[in-house]
Amino acid sequence: MTVDPPCIISDHSVISWCFPLSIEPRIVINREVRAWSKVNQDSFRAAVLESELCSVDHHAVTADDYFELYDSVLTRLADRFAPVKRVTIRRQRLALWMDDADEHERHLHQIYRQKERVYWSARICGQAKQPRQLWRPVNMLLDASDNTTLPKNCLPAQKFADFFRIKLQRCVKQRLVVM
Repeated sequence: MTVDPPCIISDHSVISWCFPLSIEPRIVINREVRAWSKVNQDSFRAAVLESELCSVDHHAVTADDYFELYDSVLTRLADRFAPVKRVTIRRQRLALWMDDADEHERHLHQIYRQKERVYWSARICGQAKQPRQLWRPVNMLLDASDNTTLPKNCLPAQKFADFFRIKLQRCVKQRLVVM
């Protein structure tokens, strides 16, 4: 740190210092994405139906031929309806003290969230044709309890509605008097 005497630059002293600070560069990820959410589903469906995939005239001989046809047609349609865009995603570390262990933990949390989504999707899809059994995992997911009774201090719905009806009538009467 240096302190310059007054009256050199201004009538005050100039204090300057050097503080060693290391700032990590931003994390930059380049990706190729398609805007699938903007695709008109009816138009895309019509294009698939008009393609060679649904043509009775096209005869593939082997499984590889079918795969090649499927891949080429859907790639062509994807390029037409949702062209590839190159985007750059910039992400700053959460904090200066974050290290690789913290990044690893963050990655683990992403894995856990994905596993949770897969688990609940499987539970719900497994019961899709059985509505009564479907409610069990849905209630667990929503954290709904089996207890459907109201607490003892809770007013019945009619008393609650009557209370607000009377209150509203009083408000209306008071405004009519004031006016």
